[in-house]
Amino acid sequence: MKKDEAKTRLLNGTKLEENWDSYGGLPADKECAKKACKFIDDFLIEPYFVCHGPNGECSIEYRTDVDKFQVEIIFNPESMKELDTVLFCRKKESHKLSMNGSFEYEEENEINVENIKKFLGI
Repeated sequence: MKKDEAKTRLLNGTKLEENWDSYGGLPADKECAKKACKFIDDFLIEPYFVCHGPNGECSIEYRTDVDKFQVEIIFNPESMKELDTVLFCRKKESHKLSMNGSFEYEEENEINVENIKKFLGI
């Protein structure tokens, strides 16, 4: 996905009406979308996928080696109220995730691009 397309999708999520998913979903948090877009600009590769969630969060996913590894960075408005915290969801062997994939979760108080690059092997 091109960086501009990814940023447009995230920013468009801030314009959604409440209950956009018919389950009470909130629009994407403006601050989360802004920080997610900055992250996309700062990161050297294009994201594989971006989305917003029902609680105002914004997510960016990166993949390498035909889905062998992927990492998802979640910008959550609740976590970002006190600190600039993001949640990293590292998925290994993602093609098997529906059956028996492994997950590693890490909460970071700063967005550490170097950790993500190291994980993805770039």
